[in-house]
Amino acid sequence: MQLGSEVEFIVWRVAEVAYGDLLCGVLKQALQEFRREPGLDDLTRIYPTSVGRDSFEALASVLGKEEIGRLQNNSCHLEVRYRLRWHIVRYLQQRLINDGYAPAAIIDDFFSTDLGL
Repeated sequence: MQLGSEVEFIVWRVAEVAYGDLLCGVLKQALQEFRREPGLDDLTRIYPTSVGRDSFEALASVLGKEEIGRLQNNSCHLEVRYRLRWHIVRYLQQRLINDGYAPAAIIDDFFSTDLGL
């Protein structure tokens, strides 16, 4: 999966619908499982238009409490390190698949990424 792709957008939108008010809790679990490796990786920007307004607000809330990401330009975007963003999206994909909410596009992308395709 390529971050910023249509598949990432679908993952966020499906998670938003599937988990609703519980999305903050799901994202918090994803952050608790994240293990930062030494070194720096690129910053990525997450915009409300790329993940959906409710997902953006949930992510901003969780990242703010954990002090991991940075909210920039009056809530215009979040800055998150590449590996953290990758982990969050992959966690959401796996969670959606396990909980039976994932459409075929998410399932196909998840397994093709695992296979290196």
